[in-house]
Amino acid sequence: MTGYTLVGVNGQDEGSNLGFGAYLNFTGAGVTASISGDVITVNIPGGGGGGTPALPFNSVQFNNAGAFGGSANFTWNGTGLVVTDGAGTTDTLSPGSLLFTTAGTGTISVKDGGGGDAPLNLDILDLQVNGSSGLAGQVLTSAGPGASPTWAAVPAASGWVDGGTTVYLSTSTDVVSIGSNTPVTNRKLSVYNTGTNLGVSVVTLASTDNVLETGVSGEANLRYSVNGSGSTLWGAGGGSALDTRILRSGASTLALDNGAAGAANFVPGADNTGNLGTTTTRWNAAISTNFYVYTTAGAANPTTALQGQALRFGAGGATALDLRLFRSGVSTLSIDANGGGGATIVPASDSAGVFGTNNLRWSDNIANTHRVFPSAGAVNASSSLGSGFLRLGVGGATALDTQISRTAAKTLTVDDTAAGSIVFRILGQTTTQTRALQTTTQSGAYAVAVTDDVVFVNSSGGAFDVTLPNANVITGRRVQVKRINTSANIVTVKSAGGTIDNVAAATGIVLAGGTLNAITVVSDGTNWWIV
Repeated sequence: MTGYTLVGVNGQDEGSNLGFGAYLNFTGAGVTASISGDVITVNIPGGGGGGTPALPFNSVQFNNAGAFGGSANFTWNGTGLVVTDGAGTTDTLSPGSLLFTTAGTGTISVKDGGGGDAPLNLDILDLQVNGSSGLAGQVLTSAGPGASPTWAAVPAASGWVDGGTTVYLSTSTDVVSIGSNTPVTNRKLSVYNTGTNLGVSVVTLASTDNVLETGVSGEANLRYSVNGSGSTLWGAGGGSALDTRILRSGASTLALDNGAAGAANFVPGADNTGNLGTTTTRWNAAISTNFYVYTTAGAANPTTALQGQALRFGAGGATALDLRLFRSGVSTLSIDANGGGGATIVPASDSAGVFGTNNLRWSDNIANTHRVFPSAGAVNASSSLGSGFLRLGVGGATALDTQISRTAAKTLTVDDTAAGSIVFRILGQTTTQTRALQTTTQSGAYAVAVTDDVVFVNSSGGAFDVTLPNANVITGRRVQVKRINTSANIVTVKSAGGTIDNVAAATGIVLAGGTLNAITVVSDGTNWWIV
């Protein structure tokens, strides 16, 4: 309704005079006015409450049991809401901000219409704690009950990462140290014992469950593992499964196998003096075969086997053990071909080349107690010492062919090992002995051997020299040089050492031609003399 003329109407706005006007102008959605006679009716739709606003002045009004309510703790100052807590602390909330303030240790809860916890969804421009917004990238970290949370930096790219069912370290350089903030250098995991905390304990559901495993990245099989029973296994890794195991097989018993109760090789290392074992580490003599030594991995036969009272040897590889050294009785050590048959002993000499002492002697009832070979691998020996005889030969491919034996009391016999004849030579006779003379015939220059008795010379082809040995190597030796033709060519007898009847060794004595003459000389250890 507009355009009505009123005379003398004084208008007021909540008690403040607006002055006299000639018209009343009603505006607003749904407001209507009508006149009937002298009565003007104004209709303002809506069922809003009415009443006088509650104090204090500028307080935010709320429904207080059907009437206006206000509080000094929640007011409007024209630019923002002013909230005051019970301790008198005042905060101003500018438009677009939300502020919760509590006194003492009070809490703020977000509840749903039924009094239950409700989700809090925040679209916040600035989140502050105790007036601080923190630095870019920081997160709120709890300081525990009764303490204010603080802003803290997010851990760097390294560190623990929660992968859902797995918590892991995110980089290859990360390490874990338990009991100390200083890990052991170059170790991924360090555990320090403090007080009664003694290292790492692992409890498995089954004794076969592994508690420790190692391997090489990319390989299909492990190289090392320890299970709940303490069994320790090793392998080559790659395409090979674990194949060597040490385990407790019984009370006070440690066993070695291939991981499935099969045989395994034990190749022990020596200590710094080259010895294996100590007075407190011994092999059990009750075991049939308790120590094998193999020359190569995978060899079918060992080179050595140590048993209760026997030590067996062999070439190893495809060859079985073929030699046994064992105790056959009280204070008796025997050797045989690993259970029967004869065996050969080839002893080594001491630093002076001597074998045996007064306290070490060979038994007389063994056919061949000592053999000497001229070289490694020789088929035949060069000497063989037996019971009452000594056999000699050149060795190698040639069998023994000379034998010295006692055939009767105070009687030595020399034969060819089969009672056949043999040449016996005696050098440097000192007693009357009968023997065949050693002779040689020469028709050219000749150096007399120490075994020569008579040298027959034939100068028909021309003159030449015969040279005697050095007189100092065959003291008492007698040598004769005899011409066997009447040629005019001379033969000169010289010396390799010592004069001949005071004639210089290089000059010598001349056997003139045309006659069957001769010269006989004897050495005195320094010079030769004609006799």
